Amino acid sequence: MLIEIVGGIGMFESERLYLRRFKDQDLDFFYAYRNDEGCSRYQSWKDNSKEGLKALIDQHKTIDLFTEGTLQIPIVLKENDQMIGHLFFALRDRTFTIGYTLARNYWHHGYAREIVRRVCDQILEDYPDYEIVALIHEDNLRSQKLIEDLHFQYEGKVRSMNAKVYVKTKQS
Repeated sequence: MLIEIVGGIGMFESERLYLRRFKDQDLDFFYAYRNDEGCSRYQSWKDNSKEGLKALIDQHKTIDLFTEGTLQIPIVLKENDQMIGHLFFALRDRTFTIGYTLARNYWHHGYAREIVRRVCDQILEDYPDYEIVALIHEDNLRSQKLIEDLHFQYEGKVRSMNAKVYVKTKQS
């Protein structure tokens, strides 16, 4: 169940990937891709300094999505335990908001599609009355296609964020 990973217990996995809590040794890799122009182009991250990311890692080692409202969590390859990116979750009322970023070396391997599909399926199985929202930058055509392929429905734009809003429910 997804609640196990967001609650800090257990492991959540797909065919090739799993989610786990941050570890101290993730800092250098996290810093490298968060400061890669290709990875950060469509993101609104505020502090990508090593100190800021270390603080984020420390905070997100134990944070509980259901009490704190947001969570970032590493995406890891099963074959070699390499962190390849992270998922972002926010929870408010009956809406999960999700986001994802992969390091450039892991683009075009189907990893984002695999983990986002698995996570969304699990969320809607565990919480069938909830909705999942993805905010995708209007210029990020690859992410828009991925989200549309996963049966998210386009709902409109958030002009202040230059983002398109997509929603998925149990019925979509």
